[in-house]
Amino acid sequence: MRFASLTSCRVRAALLAAGLLHERGYGSHAYTFKHALVQDAAYSSMLRDERRRLHQRIARTLVEKFPETAENQPELVAHHYSQARESEAAIDFWRKAAQQASKRSAFVEASTHLQTALKQIAEMPESERRDKIELPLQEAFASASIAAKGFGAVQTMDALVRAVELCERSGDHLRTISVLNGMVGVRMVRGEFEQSLSVSQDLLERAKTQSDATALLMGHRALGMSLFVLGRLDEACGHLREAIELYDPVRHAPLALVFAQDLKASTQAYLGLATVVAGRVEAGLGHCCEALAHAEQLRHPHSICYVLPFMTGAYLAAGRAEEALPLAERTIALSNRYVFPQWQAARLPIHCSHQH
Repeated sequence: MRFASLTSCRVRAALLAAGLLHERGYGSHAYTFKHALVQDAAYSSMLRDERRRLHQRIARTLVEKFPETAENQPELVAHHYSQARESEAAIDFWRKAAQQASKRSAFVEASTHLQTALKQIAEMPESERRDKIELPLQEAFASASIAAKGFGAVQTMDALVRAVELCERSGDHLRTISVLNGMVGVRMVRGEFEQSLSVSQDLLERAKTQSDATALLMGHRALGMSLFVLGRLDEACGHLREAIELYDPVRHAPLALVFAQDLKASTQAYLGLATVVAGRVEAGLGHCCEALAHAEQLRHPHSICYVLPFMTGAYLAAGRAEEALPLAERTIALSNRYVFPQWQAARLPIHCSHQH
């Protein structure tokens, strides 16, 4: 265990004399404690301001003199900035740590980092600047929570509700569309299908006022999904196809890291199942296969896990259970590996309202 710099010479000398502290190299001014409890005791003996300055110095040293460590272990820098009570710097590094975790599909870890960042927000005085910093954190936390806990989780809904409130304050129309997109999923999973339809219609109307293909893609996708769970299959398929046509691989594929799912893969999975349930079996299974191939090409585990249950449902709806079984088994294996609870449950949105 290292203690980079003991600011109290008297404490340091006493610990060295007692054999409880060892210098890592002659004249190095870096030390190793004999036991973690000794380190904790030495730390707690320091004055609060002294500890804060020490953490501040460690954080700045990591950033300035060890940039590779700061880049690869942003959570380490974030911890020291948090203890130094430098909120904005801490938030920035907790966000970077969450992004790194999300890239590895470690969404539970990402959620934890973002929760810590949001606690730092609470220490900042209320202001437009604070709202501006908080909004993307709440949005990122909602996306990570969807993957880690599911759309129906209380923390997912709380983050989205707060994000909507912040969007209304800021007047950020494009970000409002993004947040409403998440809210549609929450309403659907909770079985609030009429509310989901209302939110998705609002989303698409807002998107039409923006000169932004991504907003329109999300609008048609959300409305198609909402119409599907209400059994309005032809309308649903129309909107889902429009969403897919708006997908640009260069622009939209990287958004899988933002939304924890690829917009095309998830849309085409819905289209495939809706098309099969509507009676066009081969066309629907073809859409499912394309969705899975696209998600696999992206090498994005959560997108793959999103597609597989829908594909399983499509084969079941087509009466081909023997082909559905290996897909279900793959869903379970992949969701267990990456800890995706909603896909471990693999609840498919197939409702009695759907008619062939």
